[in-house]
Amino acid sequence: MTGLRPLDVVLAGVPVGESLDPRYCIVAAVGPGTWVKVVPCSSQFDLYREGADLPFRREHPDFPATGFRKESYAIDGPVVEVEQSQVKRRYGRLEGEFAAAFLRWLV
Repeated sequence: MTGLRPLDVVLAGVPVGESLDPRYCIVAAVGPGTWVKVVPCSSQFDLYREGADLPFRREHPDFPATGFRKESYAIDGPVVEVEQSQVKRRYGRLEGEFAAAFLRWLV
């Protein structure tokens, strides 16, 4: 997929644990070639780690812009580099407080 920008919320095929299923991800960086760096997300709050993962709560006014269907969180761990061809769809973007919180969390 072309035209990707940091903070886009996309569907991408990235490995998380033993799962290789496509999942929501947040674009962290777009390379000069055909790669993109993404942060995988999850909606399984039974696996959420307070203080490590970054939540996106449904009641927040910035939630609709994300395109998430459910409350979700960015999974703390390595940023994953994938080919842009592995990005299947763009859903939305992080905006406002969500964008600022993600950029602080990413560092």
